[in-house]
Amino acid sequence: MVDAIAPIVIDGDGLFAAFPTAASACSYVEAEDVNDGLFEAFDSEGRRLLFQTHGNLVWLEVPPDSRPDPAELERRLRGYFQSVAVDPVGVTDIKDATLPVMLDEMLRFQRGEDRETPLWSLRGILARSGRRWIVGGHRPEQSDELAD
Repeated sequence: MVDAIAPIVIDGDGLFAAFPTAASACSYVEAEDVNDGLFEAFDSEGRRLLFQTHGNLVWLEVPPDSRPDPAELERRLRGYFQSVAVDPVGVTDIKDATLPVMLDEMLRFQRGEDRETPLWSLRGILARSGRRWIVGGHRPEQSDELAD
């Protein structure tokens, strides 16, 4: 069996994020959402990964028939960078950036390196924490607009 090669990218349900390890990626998603098929995951070579659950536990596996598809992961990364604007990300020429460069930039971007403001300030991102929403770093009560 082949191991997933970090970083791990998760795409789905309004989330697009890179994680330095499979464990950190798995701890970010909820088993219920995984079971609902809301997320896709890729390793750094573009292999599609399979989320598995048991109760509330979540883990990733590399399916035996999964082959590297770096072009698909590159396409998704380019789309993400274009949606957040290239300048804040720091990739000067996204069209010619290689997959390893884009993955490194994605991790740097999420960590807030070389920026004065964190990711959520730039994008106004809503992120889930348990059954609550985090808006701009605060944890307000869930409103009707954000209810499941």
